[in-house]
Amino acid sequence: MRRGGYRAALLAALLLALSGCGLGMKHFSQDELRFDYPAAWRYFPISGFTTSFYDVRGYLASTPVDTSRICVTTPSSTSCNARGYDLSPGNIVITVGGGGMPMDPIAFFDHPEQGTRMTVGGMATVFSYEQPSSDHILLTWKIERPRAFGNWVQLDADILGPGQDQRRAEVEALIASLHFDPPPAPISTDPAVARSIATKAMSALQAQGPGYDCFPDQAGSSATATVTEVPNMPSLRKPLVVTCSVAIAPTDIGFWKLDLTMRWTAASDRSAGEMSWTEWLPSDGSLGAQSGTGAPPDGYL
Repeated sequence: MRRGGYRAALLAALLLALSGCGLGMKHFSQDELRFDYPAAWRYFPISGFTTSFYDVRGYLASTPVDTSRICVTTPSSTSCNARGYDLSPGNIVITVGGGGMPMDPIAFFDHPEQGTRMTVGGMATVFSYEQPSSDHILLTWKIERPRAFGNWVQLDADILGPGQDQRRAEVEALIASLHFDPPPAPISTDPAVARSIATKAMSALQAQGPGYDCFPDQAGSSATATVTEVPNMPSLRKPLVVTCSVAIAPTDIGFWKLDLTMRWTAASDRSAGEMSWTEWLPSDGSLGAQSGTGAPPDGYL
């Protein structure tokens, strides 16, 4: 048996053992997130802990968590400390939260020095480990959400010994049970599927306005056209002859990468150049998030 299969089997066995020894299991369900955890633990929801890129939804713990201490409000401001709880020896507190950075959506996965790349619930994940002291460990899983590109679920397990090995096994069993509902569909490597996804996405983009009219429906092809409209910009002051191309590729982060490129050659009033846009598509081909680079030639806007 491969190592990954052995690990999954071991964690599954632990889940069964926990269920069979009288402890039982409970099921967590919030938005599309699902997982199982020991019935002796409790979930403590929290509201108001929201920042620009990260929020905390609650705490799952083997010990009571006083959520009133997490955020402190004064007449002029509110400050929050995600670890503003008491953790007594032999216990675990799991912070359940999430984040999102749509313009730099998957940087944490593309830079594995920030952790270990893995897959949880069928989605790209980075796992990181800290050990502040011999009996204290911090485990973090950042898991890409299936239908919200650049958004992730984040579980931070704070474990204080003695008994940290047992607590770590319990939280790893939780991670092994984690899944999304509806589940993410695998990204196909079939070229026919890729072409179909690209055609669907291009149809949706072209319906947004004339800026996408020069792009062909078929991935892997290009077309030359004279345009006065480009995506996400004001109308051009004068026509521009461009070549527009479309390419699509599967990724290992659970999304398709659709690349649109608009190029032009040099002329008496301009230098050669290009603009490009990347559309990140969920597995069903619906539109996700977009980023772009470049600008029209000087004097055309």
